[in-house]
Order: sequence, then structure tokens, then C-alpha cells
Amino acid sequence: MEQQPPLVPQIRLPDGWNFKSLGSPNTASRDTRSSSCKTCGWNGDPLELLRPRRLLHAISSRDLSRNCIRCQILALVIKALKVHKTGLLRSPNRVSFCGRNYIRVDDEFSSAYEEVFLFISADSHGPEIPRGIPRGRPEHIDTSSDASFFWAQEQIQAHQYCCQPVNASSFVPTRLIRVNPRGLGKDVVLDDCVPKGTRYAAISYLWGKKTQPCSTTPSTLSDHKKRIKWSTLPKTTQDAIEYTRRLGIEYIWVDCLCMIQNDRADWERESGRMSDIYKNAYVTLTAVWGDDCDSGLFSKSERFRSTPLASLRFNDEDFSLSMRRFHEPISIRGRHSNPGLPNPTPLFDRAWTYQERLISPRVLYFTKKELVFECFCDTACQCCLTQHRLLDYDDAECPKRVFYKVINPTKKLTSSSAQTNAVAVRARESGKTPTKIYGNEIALKPNPYDPREAWANMVSEYSLLNLTNLDDKLPAIAAMARQFQTVRPGERYLAGLWSGSLYRDLLWQTSSQDTQRLTTAPTWSWASISKMPIAYPAISIDQLTPSVRVVEAICRYVDNNPYGVFKTSSLILRGRLISCWVRQKSGHNFELTHLRSGLKIESLVSIDCTDVSFGKVPRKVHLLEIAKGLGEQSTNRHFLILDRESRSRQIFSRVGVLHFSPSKGNHKQNKESMNMVLNGFSSTETVTLI
Repeated sequence: MEQQPPLVPQIRLPDGWNFKSLGSPNTASRDTRSSSCKTCGWNGDPLELLRPRRLLHAISSRDLSRNCIRCQILALVIKALKVHKTGLLRSPNRVSFCGRNYIRVDDEFSSAYEEVFLFISADSHGPEIPRGIPRGRPEHIDTSSDASFFWAQEQIQAHQYCCQPVNASSFVPTRLIRVNPRGLGKDVVLDDCVPKGTRYAAISYLWGKKTQPCSTTPSTLSDHKKRIKWSTLPKTTQDAIEYTRRLGIEYIWVDCLCMIQNDRADWERESGRMSDIYKNAYVTLTAVWGDDCDSGLFSKSERFRSTPLASLRFNDEDFSLSMRRFHEPISIRGRHSNPGLPNPTPLFDRAWTYQERLISPRVLYFTKKELVFECFCDTACQCCLTQHRLLDYDDAECPKRVFYKVINPTKKLTSSSAQTNAVAVRARESGKTPTKIYGNEIALKPNPYDPREAWANMVSEYSLLNLTNLDDKLPAIAAMARQFQTVRPGERYLAGLWSGSLYRDLLWQTSSQDTQRLTTAPTWSWASISKMPIAYPAISIDQLTPSVRVVEAICRYVDNNPYGVFKTSSLILRGRLISCWVRQKSGHNFELTHLRSGLKIESLVSIDCTDVSFGKVPRKVHLLEIAKGLGEQSTNRHFLILDRESRSRQIFSRVGVLHFSPSKGNHKQNKESMNMVLNGFSSTETVTLI
């Protein structure tokens, strides 16, 4: 066995450790409180030592028991953080479990905390390894080392047929970089005659603010087909090419080299093929930590060095129990969970890279501390913290898994109103609290695998990200739209919305306080807003009934590519139209006064752009009813707020959205006023939205 560090306490695991389980006569039942630790609640089950079924409340170090193995380990964690101070904790004092295999330690005098991961060495060997404790590597990590490369190669090869066969595609990008041309040394060439089905890598990275002198332009295109000098390539591109060579792959796709810069026609054509480019890449090399193209791929991590805690004595063998600072799996979220620390993943703030990492079947992340591999069904990191399948995490926290399951459904999703009502009845009969009360109705949690709900969720996620060029809002998500088309047959993709769920998709809203209207998308599309985030009503689409009829919904694109650059649109709707005065009372609370009857209604309103003023002086607008709550008794209503663009014709532009629920404000008066306006004073009109 490996040599243990000096002065490390020994914890002896009891005989039969690997055979203990809940309900076994050799250990206490989880329901027998007298047999469980009074402090931490551990019942003796090895599998629950570091993975409690119930999250542990914070325990003071003074209360930890010396007779409990879990308490002993928790006490050693606190002691180690006191000795090896990190600058975050002045006085570590309280300890708790925050999830699977990791522990949170809070400071006694501030809100600071550390999260740590416990493990035994991955190199530990012997007849048996003690159950309930994950394995990990205690050494620091150099992502450029041979050990890191062999780890990455093993992961890629083990998953080369995972979820999607390799070399089964007849696709090849228009241009690729050949990384090993004969007679050119380290220099590379741009190849536009690559056979279909050829294996290639792709790269996802940040350009940053630096210019790339190596970019392919109309004037350098012919030269690049002969030679691209190594010295002109930025560091990240050089590293990616070298890594591709080590993997034994002949080609790599790099955007600045394979798309002709300053050529609008080529950009419009190639940006519409992003879905195929990343979907068919053998592996996508992702530069997570660098903030520009000269940062490079590789890094060395000293902070991953582990701290020995104890020697676990098991079956006459010693196993080193160590501690390392915890990190969340990269598939869970890009930003670090502790807001007090800088963001180590600037790539995840960029909108273009969102679809690149979701669509790619195999992604190798080069982070500041280690390599992380992710495919559609698994994820793993070098430090061995993440060695389990994405199934271990909540669906909503794993965008890549949700995306794959939506695009590749294993069974047909049921979305009938009958099923929704049956679920509500069962919840009511069982005495369970509904997921949410929306107005006067039960709002059940939307199904994340329903393509309609999944698209709305991904738009909301995407809307949080940054774009250098705001005109790219639709092109930067077009690759995902193209994938969604496979599970939305017969539907039309309409500038970020879908024809099959148009009545719901039109009800997007934004909470930004500083937005302007863009001209690169119609006003009824969320892509016309300069700043986001975008959100949708917090109810399932199956609990909405359309109130409007779609007469025509058409979008036109460059080269007739529906996933390319938007040109023009025609959206004609027929529904109930109301003319009224609107006055802002406070925040999102507005007062509406019907033009003809003078009836007043209070409701929540979301205005799209700050350049449309709603102050104390009333403003004339038009409300078009889009949808209402499910069932004849529903009183919830959803409207688009419109400005008339032409007096002679029924042409309108979108201004905002109004979600009416009679529970807001004066319940009875609001309900009666809205019913009178809709039933007595509204008119059914055919309107055109621009």
C-alpha cells in the first residue's frame, strides 16, 4: 500500500463493513433513532456515510461525537481547514452535507464557506476497497501532460459509439484545416476537398477583443489553401491543432479559418450549417478558462492538491482518506457556485458556445484546473469527483442530457389536457400541494422533455448569455432549432418561435430595465430585444387554450435557409381586440381603462423596451387576446400589447405582454370588468404583426 503521511489519525472501520446495509441485522435500521448517531444521524450504513439520504443540517464542531465514524471524519475536515487556511474561512466552525459526497463548512463569523470532496486514492489497491467512499487522484493536474492526454484519449475512445455512431455520417464541413500536410513542418493548410464522412475535431473558444491575423478572408483564401504559417496562429488554435495531431485526427474545424471573414454571403451560408458541423465532429475541444484566443488550452492546477485527513484501517490494509475542494460537474452550470469567487469559465457566458457544447456528441473541456469529458449520457473529470452518470443529477440541471432526450425521445410524450387534469385530481385527492398556484388555477410543473417546454427553457437559458454582435441572436441558436425540427415535424420555425406552440411562444416577456428594439427580427419575436433575459408564463402549455386563430405565419430567410439569417415575416392573427388607455401605477402594476366603457382593470404588465414610455400620462394601446386558462371556468387571460402602425390598415407592432389574473388587485371588480369588456365591447379583428 502507499505510504501514509505522518501524524495522520487512524480510523478503524468495523468488521463486515462492505456487507452492511440498511435493514441488515448487523446495522441499525434507519427508523431506529436510538441506534443512530444523535448528532449527525448516521445509521451505520457505509453507503450513507458520505451520501446521506437526507441532507444534514449544519452541525457545530463542538457537538460532533467521538464515537461516530462520520462525526470523526467531519471533525477532521474542520480541523484541516483551520490548519490549511485558504483565505475564505477565518474560523471554520459549522459542517453539513450539501449533496453527493461533498461537505460544506461555514465560517463562524461570516457568510463565507468552503465545499470539499472526500475520497480515497484512485491508486489504492488490495483485495477490497471500503464501500461508501469515492476514489480520487490526490496529485495536482497538468492538462498538457501525457497522463492527462491518456486520460482524455481513454474517455473519447470509450464513448466513440455512445449515443451516436462515428463515421456513419455523409456530412463534411465546406472547409477543414489539415493538421499534418506533407513537407510543411508545423504549418497547416485549408482544405475544401475533404471526402464526406471524414473524421474531424472542432474547437469552441473565445476570440476575445484581439484581432486574428490568421483569419481566412477573400484576399487570403487562395494562400491558405497552400499554407497557413504556424507563427500566425493564436495560442489556443495552436494548442488545439497539436492536440488533434496527438489524437491521430487529420482535420480540425476552426471558425476563423474555415469561414471566410468579411464575406457576408459565406458567413450567412456557413452559420446556417453550425448544427451539422458540431453534431458530426468526432470531438469538440473546448477552451473553457481562456478569455481570448491567445490564452491557450492548457493549465496547471496547484489548488487541486489534496489534504490527507486520516488513515482508514480496513481488512488489515490502510487507505488514505483525503480532502479536496469541491467543484460542481461542468454539465451542471458554468459559473462557480460561490459568488464571492471570480468566474473561472468565461466561455459559458457566450451565446455562440451554448449550442456548440450542447450539440457536440463528445466534448473535452480544458478548464483552469483539469480536463472534463462529457457526452450525452456520461460525464467525468480528471480528479475523479465526477465519475457517475448524468442520471445522478436533476434533469433541469443538465442541459445536455435534457437536450439529447428531447431530440431522441425514447417514448412518445403525452400532453393531453385529460392527463393534466387527472394529475391535478390525484394531487388533490392525495392531499399534496400543487407545484404552483397561478391565479385561481392549479399550475403543474411543465414536462422538461416536452419539445415545446424544452425550447422555452433553452431560450430562457440562452437569453442570459452575451453576444458581441446583437444581429447574431437568431444565428447563434439556429443549430439547436435545426435539431428541434426533427421532433417537431410539420411545424415551421418562426424567428425563434414555433408554429405548433405559437400561442404560448408569443407570450415571452423580459425583465431587463434597459432594452431597445432591434430590426433583425420581428417585434413579436424575443430576438428583437437588445437585452434579456427572456421568460415565459410559469404554467404548462397544456393549461393554456388558444384564443387566437393563426391566419398566416411565414418567415423568409437568406438562401431560403430557415436556420440562417432572417429577412422578413408575415404574421396575421384573428382574435378579440380591445382598445384602452394604459397607465403605470408602480413597477409592473398597471391600470387599464377601456376606451368606450370607461371600465378600469388592474393587471401585471411587462413592457418590452424602455424606449416605449408608460408614465403617469395614459397611453393608448390595443390588447389582442392570445390565450386563456384551461377550462370554461378559467378567468386567467393572456394578451399582447400592441401599437397601431397604420391608421388605414390593421398593422401593429408588439409593445409588451399582459397576464391577467383576477386574484391580482381587486379580485371581484377585476373579474367583472374584464368579463364585461371582453363580452360586451371587444371586437374580433384580423391583424398583422410586424
